[in-house]
Amino acid sequence: MPAGEDRFAGLETFELVSGVPLLRAGLVSLDCRVVHRYPIETATLYVAQVTAIQHTNEGSPLVYHNRLYHKLGG
Repeated sequence: MPAGEDRFAGLETFELVSGVPLLRAGLVSLDCRVVHRYPIETATLYVAQVTAIQHTNEGSPLVYHNRLYHKLGG
């Protein structure tokens, strides 16, 4: 994506308490603050505290597994 281009252009978004933009079509949004950070070999493990949750009961949840999306339930 070219620098300065709005990646959310044309999509309905909202901001979490922290100011992070999210897509309105998402089923759940968690706003978190990092409370611990643990360097582990070539990665970093973050432990966070959830500060706000927004959710909807509309739509079907998806899981991303083995490079594919899968619907949950029925």
